[in-house]
Amino acid sequence: MAQAARKLETPQVTQTKTKLDQQPQNITGQLRKMYFKQERNAAIALGVLLVIMSCLVIWSNTAVTKTQATIQDINQKVSTLQTSNANMKEEISELSSRTRLMEIAKDVGLQMNDKNIRNVTK
Repeated sequence: MAQAARKLETPQVTQTKTKLDQQPQNITGQLRKMYFKQERNAAIALGVLLVIMSCLVIWSNTAVTKTQATIQDINQKVSTLQTSNANMKEEISELSSRTRLMEIAKDVGLQMNDKNIRNVTK
């Protein structure tokens, strides 16, 4: 009987040891799987964030380039209008010059009368 009791105790102890030995391995295996999933998810999230940020940089560079082209077109139009205005002012000064007006007056038959001239000041 004593031997039978010993035989019964021995398998139970070994079974308990194996369960205890296997339990930390199972826990560490589960922890490793959990950490692996978290690391994988973090890497995927980082990759997605990297793609989104690169798309935003490309989009902003495109927008800046488009805006610069628009500004350049507007500046060119402004320059053209300024040149046109300068030419018009020069033409106005040529057409309204005193000598030209005197020639037109003589052609029409008008004469200059100094008695009718009045000076106006502002």
